[in-house]
Amino acid sequence: MCWCFVALAVITALEVGVTYLPLPRAPVLVPMALAKAALVALFYMHLKYDRRIFGLVFAPACSWASGSFWPCWRCFRQARICRPIAPIFAYLRR
Repeated sequence: MCWCFVALAVITALEVGVTYLPLPRAPVLVPMALAKAALVALFYMHLKYDRRIFGLVFAPACSWASGSFWPCWRCFRQARICRPIAPIFAYLRR
C-alpha cells in the first residue's frame, strides 16, 4: 500500500509541475486525474481485492456519471449559465 501512496504523490507533483509549463492543461491533467482516481478506487476502496461483482457495479456507475457530466457541461457553456465559474474555464484553456 505504501507504493500506491508514493505513486499518488508523484502524480500530484507532476500535476503541479504541469501547471507551470506552457501546455494546454486539460488534455494533460485529465488523464492524470483519472489515473489517480483509478488508484484510489482500486487500492483504498479495496476494489482490487474484493469480489468482482463490486467492480462490475462500480464501473458502470462511474461511466454513467462521467457520461452525463460532459453533455451538461457543454449545455451550460453554450447557454452561458456558468458565468460565475467562467474564470475556471479560462484557467483550464491556458
